[in-house]
Amino acid sequence: MAGTPKRRKDVAFLNEMPEDMIFSMIEAGKSIADICIELGIGKRALDDWIEENDHSAMITRARPCC
Repeated sequence: MAGTPKRRKDVAFLNEMPEDMIFSMIEAGKSIADICIELGIGKRALDDWIEENDHSAMITRARPCC
C-alpha cells in the first residue's frame, strides 16, 4: 500500500477498535457508506480491513435479511 498513508491510518484505526462495534452497525442496517462516514474512514480502508481479517462471512451474517 505504498503511497496510501490515509488508508493505512484508517486500517490501523479499524484494527484498534472492537470488531463487534462494526458488526453491530451492520446488524442495525447501516450501509457501508454510512459506517465509513460515521467513523471518518474511507470505503477502501474498510474493504481492506474486511479482506485482510477475513471478515466477509461475518459481515454477510451480520446483515439484516429483509
